[in-house]
Amino acid sequence: MQSQRGDDTGPPSLGSIFDLVGLAVAALVSTAAVWFEAPPLLRVPAGTFLLLFAPGYALVAALFPERRRAQAKDGLTPLGLTGLERFALALGAGVGLVPILGVATNTTPTGLAPRSVAVSLFAITLLLAIAGGTRRLRLAPADRFDPFANARLASRHAAKLPAGATLAVVGLLVLAGVGAAAHLASIEKPPARYTSFELLDEYGRSAAYVTSVEAGSAARFRAVVANQEGVDLVYTIDYALERGAWSHDGPGARFVPQSTVEARSFEVPVSAGSRESFDLEVPAADGGLHRFGLVLFAPGIEERRLSFWFDARPPLSSEVVVGLSASSASTLVGRPVVLTAAAMPASSASVAVDLILFAERGNLTSGGFTPAEVMILDRWRFDLTPGEPWSATVVFSPAKPGAYRLTALLDGTTPATHPNGRGTVFIEVSP
Repeated sequence: MQSQRGDDTGPPSLGSIFDLVGLAVAALVSTAAVWFEAPPLLRVPAGTFLLLFAPGYALVAALFPERRRAQAKDGLTPLGLTGLERFALALGAGVGLVPILGVATNTTPTGLAPRSVAVSLFAITLLLAIAGGTRRLRLAPADRFDPFANARLASRHAAKLPAGATLAVVGLLVLAGVGAAAHLASIEKPPARYTSFELLDEYGRSAAYVTSVEAGSAARFRAVVANQEGVDLVYTIDYALERGAWSHDGPGARFVPQSTVEARSFEVPVSAGSRESFDLEVPAADGGLHRFGLVLFAPGIEERRLSFWFDARPPLSSEVVVGLSASSASTLVGRPVVLTAAAMPASSASVAVDLILFAERGNLTSGGFTPAEVMILDRWRFDLTPGEPWSATVVFSPAKPGAYRLTALLDGTTPATHPNGRGTVFIEVSP
């Protein structure tokens, strides 16, 4: 009698490897969803499939290509796995394989990035699926695992078949996975190395908020350098102030310098892990458009460049009193507060005014207010006439909880030159 498992391999059948072909295609689609950063509704299920099921199922297919039969030829040894055993072993194999694969991926130049992990999971899934399909097609057709085969005979005898070996394999894989995961968790990631460079105005805002300065005065700034490079560094800063005009030749506008007002270079030593700040006065002796730029560099780091523009305009011809009020001192996130800004001349002369309204979110303590972020709410340019106060309302809807400082300010002025040129209110925003 001819053996069912001898050389009777039979012709290749797509039906017997249909599950592996589908697995490879699904793994490819899932990898593409991670690689191209699909929306979370697609990316999360795709990543879960790659992590928990695809490589484990392919490994089980490579280790157990046989279909489930009542018993093998010797009448004693079971052949193949039940569907439940195959599914359980696939999950256990996935739990064990993924951390081990993660350890290997972490040694590559890309490290444990989402894209590199997805590609490595797809590669191992594809290789194991090819191995499983090859082993399955080498068996006799009657012995191949077929996802569409009738499993009633196996299910009828399932209670008589021992599952200890399967459970042992699952346990070993889970233990290997836990050990690999613990190894990954123990790997000390190198700290991020960077240098930050920013320029603030005298109110703690970004220097970009300074758009005009009174001619004959100086704009005061504070430069802040943070050293997170891991070593002590001496930074060099090149500073230049130029006077010029906007040119609209070609696409967009560009600044064309006409003269250099001031240029100098200085050094700032900063210890590793610390930050240093220094004050900088930018003169605006002449009227017109000015650009001042800073270039920070040190050996072995990339240059940092900052550039800002401002108009040096004539001084205000008279004192202006600015006020600001809020409809409520406290509110909830998303609930609007009505702000009213007002201005009036303190003399009998008319005056042209630039007024800016901005909000700062931060921490209010007994030591004062510390801003964390700044946003411009509105700005106006108008003429003030004696005896005719100006006012405007703005509806402010805070998007985050915290303490807010709201300020209406004569743009381009300082408290020293215009002590009444600003109005401030505080509001507390609850979740």
